[in-house]
Amino acid sequence: MKTILIVTAAFIVAATICCTSDTTENKTAETPAAPAVDSAAIKNLETVHLFNKAFETGDFSAIRAVLADDAIDHAGMNGDVKGGDSVLAEIQAMSKMMTDMKSTVIKELADKDYVFEWMQSSGKMAADGFGMKKGDTYSGDAIEVTRFNSDGKAAEHWTFMNSADMMKMMGSMGGGK
Repeated sequence: MKTILIVTAAFIVAATICCTSDTTENKTAETPAAPAVDSAAIKNLETVHLFNKAFETGDFSAIRAVLADDAIDHAGMNGDVKGGDSVLAEIQAMSKMMTDMKSTVIKELADKDYVFEWMQSSGKMAADGFGMKKGDTYSGDAIEVTRFNSDGKAAEHWTFMNSADMMKMMGSMGGGK
């Protein structure tokens, strides 16, 4: 009886060790490796965060260093803005039109070439613009896309606004009626 009990116990222990070991190996083999961290993507995100902070604080002193000389902002107030100095001047002018600017990043994705940000922004108009009057408050969603060149500088930028937010602006300008 003791012999049967010892053999049975040994069998159960051996089976448990084999199954546990096999299961662990299978789980390890099936678990995908974490993606490699792309240092260029991290740098690009940091650059875009500089822009976001500059709009909130009004301090654009670090921006020119991260803008390509041939940068293009496809979201300028009057269409494409070409050249790093011109882009900087345009975003500074836009910033002066707004106070209490706050941006919340909902989601962001980055690689070595692009950063995509889904953002909610809000603020108060300090001057007439964007179809709004001084003192009007605004809030809206947008997708901000920034392309980076091989030197890691912001080379192109686009803004894709929520259609309802854009229609509110157009309504204020007399459009959309």
